[in-house]
Amino acid sequence: MAKEYRTDGVNPAVWRHGLQPLLAKPSKVRRVVHHPAMRYAQVPAFMAELAKDSSTAARALTFTVLTGLRSAPVRYAV
Repeated sequence: MAKEYRTDGVNPAVWRHGLQPLLAKPSKVRRVVHHPAMRYAQVPAFMAELAKDSSTAARALTFTVLTGLRSAPVRYAV
């Protein structure tokens, strides 16, 4: 509505009787805190150290880094 992509007068993003039944109350939403990322320049050395470890956890972490998957699909892979 703000960018005038819709002109029919109905705002689909209105809170009351629009998004309110679909979304959590703003008071119930918590701010997401992400883990810090590794610096790009440190990745080759990290991967080299990881390659020295033959454990399943190291293999799983290598697979995660190389594929960009989230941890759950890697942990539950068969």
